[in-house]
Amino acid sequence: MDTGTSYAAPAVAREVARIATRYPSASANLLRALLALSARPPAASRLDGIDPLRLSAYGVPNADRILESGGPTAILAIDAEMNTNSVVIHPVPIPYQFAEGTSRRLFRIALAFDPPVRRGRREYIAGNMSVELVRGVDEDDVARIYQIQPTRAQVNANPQLRRFNLPTGNQRPSLSPGPRRLVSNTLIRRDFDGGTWDPDDEHYFLVVTHTHSPWTQKQRNEYPDQRYALAVQLTDEGRTHLDLHNLVRAELRTRIRIRIRGN
Repeated sequence: MDTGTSYAAPAVAREVARIATRYPSASANLLRALLALSARPPAASRLDGIDPLRLSAYGVPNADRILESGGPTAILAIDAEMNTNSVVIHPVPIPYQFAEGTSRRLFRIALAFDPPVRRGRREYIAGNMSVELVRGVDEDDVARIYQIQPTRAQVNANPQLRRFNLPTGNQRPSLSPGPRRLVSNTLIRRDFDGGTWDPDDEHYFLVVTHTHSPWTQKQRNEYPDQRYALAVQLTDEGRTHLDLHNLVRAELRTRIRIRIRGN
């Protein structure tokens, strides 16, 4: 088995260039997120028993998979900025038609960010980020659950304080790879390919969390904000007639109207 990047680097760079040609205003973070979204594991090899994530990371990228939404595939993306050491909640417009039935559906998330780095290896990056899916929970409840919680000692000392536990089970479905395997990565892709869907779940959110590395307080003060890009792919493999692209657009328009009325 040989290893190296002499072929991988130009092959990956070519796919990045194809995405950048289609979306010239995309940031470097968004290009990386879309690239990760386009990757698929290579064909089964004779290296049985080797962890695919260690062997080929997220897989072989192919820009054709993410250049356009259409038919049974919808791709959503956002360039954003958040305060460091905080949480941002992104609502995801999941159409009822996508969640119903027993068809095989793919749901992929890619998160890319660019933290400051040190020249040394110890505490190399200034911060870490993570993303997870929460569903079937009201947005206000999600915000309360994911805000900075008091410690157990603080709750014991002050019974008026309340500590919220993270959602479990169906409300916070498992994504692959697990979060521990992606600590310190600045390009994160997590998949929910084989999970179950329930059309009664009205609300879906991606919870993006940033945490500081144990740098000095002075260094943290110099790092108040973090840019990032988030990309999501929804594909219904079993119902190719499903116009998921337009269904998601309709869901987005409905949500915008509701928010405008609420304001």
